[in-house]
Amino acid sequence: MIAAGKYGGFLYCLFTLNLLTQSGYAQLSTTASHESPPPVSQSYLRINEVNAKAARHFANHFASDGTEKWAIIDGFYIASFSQGNVKTEAFYNSRGGFAYTVKSYPADLLLVDIKLAILRKFQDHIIDVITEISNLSEKLYYIRIRIVRI
Repeated sequence: MIAAGKYGGFLYCLFTLNLLTQSGYAQLSTTASHESPPPVSQSYLRINEVNAKAARHFANHFASDGTEKWAIIDGFYIASFSQGNVKTEAFYNSRGGFAYTVKSYPADLLLVDIKLAILRKFQDHIIDVITEISNLSEKLYYIRIRIVRI
C-alpha cells in the first residue's frame, strides 16, 4: 500500500499496486488493510434484533429500501446493501453508535479528478476496484490498480 498523502484538503488516497507478473499477481503491501475480513457463513438478523439506535441512524443516513441485510460480526452490527454497482456495508458498534461505511465500486464511478491523478502517476495501469471507507465526514480510498499486459 502506498500512501499518497492529503488530497483536496480531506481525502486520503491509498493505492494498492498489483503487478501482473508471468507467474501471477504479486501484491505490494507495507501496511495492514482497513478492509473488513470476508464474512464467514452467517445468519442475518431480523430488524427487531438490531440495536434501535443503529437502525434509526441507518434509516436517517442511507437510502433504505428495506432490502438491506443485518448481521453481527466481531461485535459490530453491519447493514449490507447495494445500489447499482455500489456495494455498501455500514458498521455500528455494540451500543448502536455509527462507526464507518465501506463501499466497493468499479473505476467508472471514481471521481474524475482522482482517477486522472492516479492514471497520470501510474501510466500503463488500469484501476480495478475502489474501496471507500468513510465516517460520513472524511473518506479514505483503497484503490487497486494493475499493470496492463503489453
